[in-house]
Amino acid sequence: MFNLLIGGAAGQGIETAGAVFEKYLKHNGFNIFSTKDLMSRVRGGHNFTNMRISRQRVRTHDYMVDGILALNQDSIDLHLQSLRESGFVLADESLQSTDERVISLPMNRIAKELGNPRVASSVAVGALIRLFDLPHDRMTELFGL
Repeated sequence: MFNLLIGGAAGQGIETAGAVFEKYLKHNGFNIFSTKDLMSRVRGGHNFTNMRISRQRVRTHDYMVDGILALNQDSIDLHLQSLRESGFVLADESLQSTDERVISLPMNRIAKELGNPRVASSVAVGALIRLFDLPHDRMTELFGL
């Protein structure tokens, strides 16, 4: 089993990133148990989704996580203590951390180069798929891209 936390500010695409990644994983034969923690604000505030992912049946989540997809600084600051020693954090290069488990990627820059800064969370999901070395040949078909 693998435990993943996707975190970011309200309005930053956390819901979309979680839904897209869940759909992709289910399509590829994984079972998922996810919980969402959403602040009641339209924009701002910290939101996150916990996912437990497995090829076996999943019935609950775990408070300790194996990976964090951090779309804002709060995601690192608030959840790093829940990351297992062997875990990783995927974060935009603009976020700050001295933790050696943080992998910095130019997610926001790539989204801007694509012409839409709002797709940074989708870029992040693509990075997760690549990191896990999962098949991506049917992404266009699955998501109608």
